[in-house]
Amino acid sequence: MKICNVCKIPKCEGDYYKDKNSPDKVGYTCKECSNKRNLKYRNDNPESTKSSTKAYRIKNLHRLRKQNIEYVNKRLLEDPAYKTRFRMKNLFNANLSRGGYTKKSRLTNIIGCSYEELTEHLNNNPYGFKMGEQGIDLDHIKPIKDSNSLDSFESLWHYTNLQLLPSHYNRAIKRDKPFDKTHFKIWLEKTL
Repeated sequence: MKICNVCKIPKCEGDYYKDKNSPDKVGYTCKECSNKRNLKYRNDNPESTKSSTKAYRIKNLHRLRKQNIEYVNKRLLEDPAYKTRFRMKNLFNANLSRGGYTKKSRLTNIIGCSYEELTEHLNNNPYGFKMGEQGIDLDHIKPIKDSNSLDSFESLWHYTNLQLLPSHYNRAIKRDKPFDKTHFKIWLEKTL
C-alpha cells in the first residue's frame, strides 16, 4: 500500500503508474489523480497539447502505422461485426471513388437506390452541402457502431440513414453519437 501525494488515500501499487525515477519504481500520484491533472492540463493548454501530439505522430509515424495495421488485422480475425463494417465501408468507398456503382451491384440492394438517386438525396439538404465537396463527409445519422447483426448493419447503410456533414463536425464533435439536428444547427450558426 502506498499513499497518494494528492488525494492522501492509501492504494495498492497497481493503482499507480510506473516511475523509473522513484526508489520503489512506482509513481507518487495515483492513476486517478494523474489522469485528472493531465486532463486539466490538456483543457487549459489545447495548442500545446495539439502541437506535441502532432510532433509525436510525425516522429513515430511508421511505428504507429504498424500498430494500427496489427490492430485492424486482429479485429478482423476476432470480431465478425467489425469485419462486416470494415468490408462494407471499403466496398462503399471504392464504388464512390470510381464515380458510382451499377444497378446490378450488391451495393444497390443494400443502399436501396441507384447512385444517381443517392447523389440527388444527399445533395437535397437544407444546408447546401454537395457530395464530393472538399471538407464534406458522408455520415450515418444512426452510427454504424450501433449495429449488432448483419441485418441491422445493412439497414444502417440504407440511403435514408445517410447525410452530408462538414468534416470537422462529423469527425471531432459528432463522432460515434447519433445525429442531433438542434445541436448541429447551433454549431453551424456559430461557425459561419
